Amino acid sequence: NTIPVNVDLTGNHMGITLPPSLLATLQNPNAWALKTVTSENDHDRNSTLELLRADGHYKFSDHPINLDFGLRQSNNSAENTNFALIAPVFGSSGTYRNLVDPVTGQELSTTVADPTGCYVHYKAADVLLDGGGVPGACKGGNAITGYWRNNPYAALNPSQLPAIVANNTRLYNHLANVQGVSVWTLDPKIMDDVLAFQNALYPGEIRDVDPGGTWRVDVHQTTGYVQGNITGTVIYPFSANVGVKVIKTDLNIDQHKVGTAGAYYVNPPDLGITHTDRSFTDMLPVVNVAFDLRNNLRLRLAYSKNMQLLNLDQWGGGLTLDYAIVAGTSPPIIAVRGGTQNGNPDLNPWRSSNYDMSLEYYLSHSSMISLAAFYVSVDSFISSGAVVRCDLPDQDGVVRNRCVAISGPIQGAGKSLNGLELGWKQAFDFLPGRFANLGIDANYTYSPSNTGKDIAGHTIPFQDNSEQQGNLILWYQEGPFQARMAGNYRSKRAVQENYGGITGFEEYQDSTFYLDASTSFDFAKHWTVFAEGSNLTKEQEHYYLVWPDQKLNTTQFEPRYTLGVRAKY
Repeated sequence: NTIPVNVDLTGNHMGITLPPSLLATLQNPNAWALKTVTSENDHDRNSTLELLRADGHYKFSDHPINLDFGLRQSNNSAENTNFALIAPVFGSSGTYRNLVDPVTGQELSTTVADPTGCYVHYKAADVLLDGGGVPGACKGGNAITGYWRNNPYAALNPSQLPAIVANNTRLYNHLANVQGVSVWTLDPKIMDDVLAFQNALYPGEIRDVDPGGTWRVDVHQTTGYVQGNITGTVIYPFSANVGVKVIKTDLNIDQHKVGTAGAYYVNPPDLGITHTDRSFTDMLPVVNVAFDLRNNLRLRLAYSKNMQLLNLDQWGGGLTLDYAIVAGTSPPIIAVRGGTQNGNPDLNPWRSSNYDMSLEYYLSHSSMISLAAFYVSVDSFISSGAVVRCDLPDQDGVVRNRCVAISGPIQGAGKSLNGLELGWKQAFDFLPGRFANLGIDANYTYSPSNTGKDIAGHTIPFQDNSEQQGNLILWYQEGPFQARMAGNYRSKRAVQENYGGITGFEEYQDSTFYLDASTSFDFAKHWTVFAEGSNLTKEQEHYYLVWPDQKLNTTQFEPRYTLGVRAKY
């Protein structure tokens, strides 16, 4: 049946207008039925950091020069295991397996009982226990009388389900601020103990490890630096430091090979470890010079080369595929629909050359105005994007040349950033009374960038860089009491290139403004009571594709409040 529904996307929140009869049906709990239960995107993570460093300083007695130098050894390790929970269903109801011909790999008509039941990832009403196209997989039912749905509770309403569901079903109105819709769903608190909840419905839950999301990365770095510091006068008094840092990095990366996916969305088997070793050395010079043009006017010049390691999962993460049933196929095909390549051991770290110039005018010992210009030449960087692959198998292991988008980190090179920054720090200590305890700290950055054009001809900025950013902090401090309110604005930013594998189809995040506040009081020598609030205006992050009215999704954040006591010793 076709039911007329009005959907309004013009405001910050989607609005839906339903016919009164449908709205009444949605408000009836027994009009709802259980469809799918799953526990996925679970993980175990562990990281360690070992650090040993030695620093030295040498001052020449007869010269205005001194040296800083040092060595540092660090070992950083991280490992990750992704898994889902799977459970056997219909174990006592006659599940079975077809034997497989060892030569052809095809199923035979001979069957053997499988009293354990069929292990499934999604306990879902729309997945049949027909083997999922995987030879020798567990089955329930048959092609003549019909295969069983792999959710024993399929199509049951809340009153017919176990007590853990029946007694914890709640009516939610305007969920996620979607106006006009009422939804019956579970109280999320009953799922705090995930394993207990799953076992209450489907006993025998076990971990199903995803080899594509299982990895280990070890980073060993040896760093040495030397820096000379000098003061003097060349037309104007100046201070300067010139140095170099040398970093030798060794990477050891373990990723897991992925086999053919199992039936019913069970993760593929682990085919062993692929080990990658990499080493690179970076020589990073730095120069900083400050000229005192007047007692209250300072000019700063700076140059540096920089290297920043990636997040370790960007090296270690593997390929995770998504599947879906193809409607109308017989036997049903569970086809590859996309995926995520979470890491790549061949990615290079961020490397850049930075040039900065700033002028600082000091209004008083606690106030100043500054103007800065910067240029960043980015030799290598990482962006988020997608590529199209047509060589990936469906869940039964057969490659049917389906072209799907695989998203993940992409190596970039040869881009640049530049801009201007205006800053103002002001203490109002010249005002009468308690107004003298007020102050502001403000800055504004203008940083246009161009990495190409999207399909509409719009300029794509450097990913995650906003053309305009501004911060304004209003603060008050009197003795042991202090308070501050901070606003942060940033214009749109590019989030992901080639969305869905379509060249020039760019994902953007719309402009945002966040308002935070905090206050504290030192009530003893070592003790402070504090209160903090973040996102006081309930700001949301709106994402769109190319055109602002081509809305993609919205991330909603609630205000967060913290009250606590802090001790310092």
